[in-house]
Amino acid sequence: MAVRVMDDRTAVTVLGRNPPTDQEWEVVCGHCRAPNPPIRVLVLSAGGAPTLTQRQAILEASGGKGLPQAILTESQLVRGIVTAISWFVKDVRAFAPSDLQAALTHLRIVKPVGEVQAVLDALKREIEVGNAG
Repeated sequence: MAVRVMDDRTAVTVLGRNPPTDQEWEVVCGHCRAPNPPIRVLVLSAGGAPTLTQRQAILEASGGKGLPQAILTESQLVRGIVTAISWFVKDVRAFAPSDLQAALTHLRIVKPVGEVQAVLDALKREIEVGNAG
């Protein structure tokens, strides 16, 4: 897993095929507890998704308020999890990775698609390097 908070306070997270470790997830929770926490979340997932315990931890870290989220994934499992989350947290939607523009529109992000795609690509490379060892 790799995460970066952009200058517009969008947390961009890339997940591999497996759930994040608790240590990786604590980094995400730490961003939510920061003085100027993210105001929205963009996730690209190759199939990995937070565990139930991790989802509860992020809700607590964000003060019980769900953030607008767009999850880019081809995984039916992840889409099912997103649907379940959307029953309790509004403004959460899943999109195909090829539908980045719609995800940005959902999150009200005005940055160019190419700029956000470059961040996603950099985070994907971080994961690939981490998995190479």
